[in-house]
Amino acid sequence: TQDIAVLENTIIGATRANASNGCRPSQEAILRLLNHPNHESDKAAAKQILRKRFDTCQKILTENSKNYANCFTPLPANSGYFACLKLNENIDGEKVRQTLLTKYDIGIIAIDDWLRVAFSAVGKEKIPHLFSKIHEACAEQL
Repeated sequence: TQDIAVLENTIIGATRANASNGCRPSQEAILRLLNHPNHESDKAAAKQILRKRFDTCQKILTENSKNYANCFTPLPANSGYFACLKLNENIDGEKVRQTLLTKYDIGIIAIDDWLRVAFSAVGKEKIPHLFSKIHEACAEQL
């Protein structure tokens, strides 16, 4: 029984060591990235890309607000990653999502009468096309 107890304790110890160190490789990778000499310049460059996408998104939504008003209203943005659109009455968000996915190969998140658009994952030059297709998909339900 003493041999079994030793074996049992060894297995328990090995399990704890592996379970508690599971995130060590990812933590080590992040630490190396944070300490890399290019980290600050890379972060600034990424921030600039996101800023340009955000500005383009806001410009498109503002310039086309009258055209888009029959389908949706853009909500005030609070980040440089997503735009939320409030769909007008009688427009089903899930139907819009399905239309965008099947007809235009565009993926968005639909929650009831809201659309969440991750413009941060779209190249700046493609943002006008993105919102044009969202409007088209919504207009199909009118």
